[in-house]
Amino acid sequence: MKKTKNLQETYPIHERFQEELKKHLPADEVEQFLTACRKPLNRSITINTGKISIEAFKNITSERWRELTETKFTPGSATFYIDRTDRDVALGNTFLHKAGYMYIQEVAAASSAPQLDLQPGDIVLDMASAPGGKTSQLASQLLNISSTPLDKGGLGGIWNQQSTPENKNPWLVIANDVAGPRLKQLTHNLNRCAARNTGVTKFNWFSFGKNLPNFFDHVLLDAPCSGEGTAFKSDFALKHWKIEEINKIAGTQFQLLVSAIKSTKPGGTIMYSTCTINPYENEHIIQKAKDFFQWDIEIEQIHTTNTRPGLEWSTTDIDTTKFARLRPHDQGTGWFFLAKIRKINATDIPYTQPHKLSPKNQFTLTMSKKLQSEANARISKHFWFVLDPDRHLLVATKEKVYLTSPAFAKIQKHINLEKVGIPVLKIDRMFGFRSTHYLGNILGHLATKYVIELTDEQAQAYSEGNNLSLDELPAIKGIDIQKAKDNKLGKNDQRDVLLTRRGRWFSRTKLVKWEWKNKFGK
Repeated sequence: MKKTKNLQETYPIHERFQEELKKHLPADEVEQFLTACRKPLNRSITINTGKISIEAFKNITSERWRELTETKFTPGSATFYIDRTDRDVALGNTFLHKAGYMYIQEVAAASSAPQLDLQPGDIVLDMASAPGGKTSQLASQLLNISSTPLDKGGLGGIWNQQSTPENKNPWLVIANDVAGPRLKQLTHNLNRCAARNTGVTKFNWFSFGKNLPNFFDHVLLDAPCSGEGTAFKSDFALKHWKIEEINKIAGTQFQLLVSAIKSTKPGGTIMYSTCTINPYENEHIIQKAKDFFQWDIEIEQIHTTNTRPGLEWSTTDIDTTKFARLRPHDQGTGWFFLAKIRKINATDIPYTQPHKLSPKNQFTLTMSKKLQSEANARISKHFWFVLDPDRHLLVATKEKVYLTSPAFAKIQKHINLEKVGIPVLKIDRMFGFRSTHYLGNILGHLATKYVIELTDEQAQAYSEGNNLSLDELPAIKGIDIQKAKDNKLGKNDQRDVLLTRRGRWFSRTKLVKWEWKNKFGK
């Protein structure tokens, strides 16, 4: 007779962790959790609504995916479960992902950013941001509330000539992390998602509260944690669970939350979240913060549906029903904890001389009027559109020109960045400004000249690094195709073309001899 494996053999969970679970969950739920937490999750994505409307995205995907199903936890958000019929290309290799129309994101992880009360003109900090999913959500939210979306007749989050004065306030999201490799991944994702209203920093988490008190309108802290709720990805945390490690990381989390609260303006909000289960990293941290700040902060209600409240225990005097918990055996997600704090009063007196956070290897930026004029002239001459100074600011190093939000000018005296905005032009000593892929990926829909519309098949092939032949694309007025075939294009002949897909910004290409050379991601 074949021996049936018991639960402990199938799911090697540390005994002390199982004992801890029994303190906080009914016995039947412990069993349900241990069964559910190791099951693969349904695939989900967050649509980048700063770049494309939900309706336009659905129109594109309806031909290759059966449906997008709205999550039942954060109604009205841009996060959906996906059911694909076309699986020939991995989801992460589709042009929709590579060009930043969407972000592959677990449903629970996508639930915290929409809770912040963002307004036009806000400066927001994502304190522990890599790999960038929540930062891209924040950036797209701010772009959306600052303009008329595509499906309402506007030009989406990028540019809208009919916007009203009150929503022309510049906005910026500061994405911070402490590890170099993670910053590279973060930068790649922000560039891919065309999140031009972002800046990247690499500071000790505790620096913000000390050096920039009462500075940010809102702070998102998805705190580093023990990761007990991510068994669907790795069972390490459940195999090697130690209360000593939990206590250690909980101390760090409290200090991070103190820093986040101190750096938030009075009236602003702080979102605290983790992907772990125990209350020591969750409810206990919020209780300690409340004890520390007293009446200077208030705990606010998390607005989700079909989720559980926080765990109750005898030592708390806060209302745990204001928290939200997502559980694998209830919602089919990773385990996730959400808490929202409103700052009522200033917790520190601002320094008379403002401190300036500066990275060790900061780059020198210029944003002179001359730069704005010359770079705009290049864009206007080649692609026949102009940037809106109320929404766009160009800053440059010696090598690249970055498109960002005018809000950068508001914060540059207080904080220097590892990277700001998106590199849309390269500076060539011989040829002047040269377009990058990101010029097309952010602004291609605005071009009225030298722009080509691709099919889905062409967009997919191009995102995979393939060149496109002259026969595949239509002739472009103003470009001498015969001179290209004869290899007689001069340095003053137009070669650059921006690419769109269904009217949405996508990439750029360059005419060389018989081909449109691939410049995707370059």
